[in-house]
Amino acid sequence: MSKVRLLQPPHPKSMKEELPHDQYQNNGESLPIAEIQEDGPEAAAAMEILGRSIEVSPTLDGDIAVCLIKPDAYRDRAAIIARLEESGLYVVSRKARKLSEGLIERLYASEGVPAPIMDATQKHFASGSSEIVIVKGADAIKRLLTTAGLETNPALCDAASIRHMFGKHVPEELGQGLKYYQNALHRPKNIAENESNLQTLREAS
Repeated sequence: MSKVRLLQPPHPKSMKEELPHDQYQNNGESLPIAEIQEDGPEAAAAMEILGRSIEVSPTLDGDIAVCLIKPDAYRDRAAIIARLEESGLYVVSRKARKLSEGLIERLYASEGVPAPIMDATQKHFASGSSEIVIVKGADAIKRLLTTAGLETNPALCDAASIRHMFGKHVPEELGQGLKYYQNALHRPKNIAENESNLQTLREAS
């Protein structure tokens, strides 16, 4: 039997309120939006990522998905969270931290990116804080993907997508025809990548 203990109400307007910047900065604090406890491997992974027990209301049916707000969009995190909620996703919890090069390499390993792009990606994440965001809802992975943007290049994403709105449209030229885009949000493209990301973040927590 599950119960719910929300430390902040799940109303979208409450999530738009900005918290003081020093509560996020590089210290890995968890933001206590909700505490949940639920059966299943994805929920267990989410619990360990956040270092807390997570308990989902019986009315919050759906999948769990994880995304990362990147350093280039960190200051826009409140607006990004609002966009996620407007898409119908429920933000279970958020955790700010600075991600290591090793962790970034593991998160992007399945994408088979060339070494220069991996180096640029690690440099990007080393430049500041990121935020791990766990969401829940019907078709959460598909909804997250479309809300974030389908393309790596923010300029090619839908105008209402997070990547188009908050990413940088001018890429970093890496040579040999390679380009690196700071595109605001890392999101899974499919179930397998989502499960891999949850597992990687759980092991690193």
